[in-house]
Amino acid sequence: MGIDFYIDKKKFADAKKAMLFSSYYANTEFKWLALAKRAKLWALNTGDYHLMGEIVNLGVKVLPGNLKLRALEVYSKLKIGLLKDAYRIANEYLLNSEEYQGLYDEVFIKNLSSDNGILDFNKFIDKIYKEKDARIFEEIGLNLKNNAFLINAMLLYIEKKNIDSAKRILFRIKEDKSFLKELAYISYNLNDLDYTISNLKSIKNEEDPTLLFLLADAYFKKGDIKNAKNEYLKLYTRFPDYNVLVYLNLALIANSENDYKRAISYLNKANEVFKDNKIINYYLANIYFGIKNYFKANEIIANYKEDPLFFKLYFALNYANSKYEAKKSYLWRLFYKTEYNSSIAQF
Repeated sequence: MGIDFYIDKKKFADAKKAMLFSSYYANTEFKWLALAKRAKLWALNTGDYHLMGEIVNLGVKVLPGNLKLRALEVYSKLKIGLLKDAYRIANEYLLNSEEYQGLYDEVFIKNLSSDNGILDFNKFIDKIYKEKDARIFEEIGLNLKNNAFLINAMLLYIEKKNIDSAKRILFRIKEDKSFLKELAYISYNLNDLDYTISNLKSIKNEEDPTLLFLLADAYFKKGDIKNAKNEYLKLYTRFPDYNVLVYLNLALIANSENDYKRAISYLNKANEVFKDNKIINYYLANIYFGIKNYFKANEIIANYKEDPLFFKLYFALNYANSKYEAKKSYLWRLFYKTEYNSSIAQF
């Protein structure tokens, strides 16, 4: 009978014997991994991880460079309580592995906590924040590839006037474009637009529409219309379906420059790409209203009479239309009284 059968029937002693017997004949990666995973399942059911440790130890002797087995080895040693062994193996084999980054982080933090005399992670974090040890923040940041810890280390080094160490961390962070991107978003939300623009310009990623849009928006928010327009036009040309706000902001810029024809063109194009967007139509109706093209404005608003967004514009348009009708009525009467005067007719 097989190992799975014994585990399923909760015959754990028989399952253990079967696994130890199978370990004598395991000679391929597939067999060792299958055996190690069954040993893990056995451990989860019994709470005893020593058998798993034995099986994995045998496996890594045969396949020393196999990361899957090494990860299971680290896991079993953590469960048994052999923290130093787990950290040594993780540091040697899992340090640069994306797949096992979470396991490595867990081992690293537990080992660091143990070195500092505290096994509870939350207590350890409280301790390092209270003690303000820049070296520990730096070590955590480097090993976990976590820039938040590195930033804390840099600030602590600056506080302690250790400028060389602070610069060392700063130069390392500057090499991380992903973090520069994160910083750009954070600084944008904090309204530090100059810092946002500086970060985004240093990344120089012309093929990422999210970064181009953030840069354009930062310029726009800052009031630097010329640069905002240039960045929005890059998006308009290269990524026409990226974001409706590209069209809207280009239209707003054109409208502010009294280029109403271009503003209307951008908004009509947006309606083609984004299929009759309500916000776009609202601004389009506003522009038509502003240039006194009440017919076009009314044509758009007719589709949104029940929408609260359009209420104010709807009433303003009705008022404008009533004034227009009153003027027209007066001119007709005047035209009649002047016996069809040609100048009145032209007006």
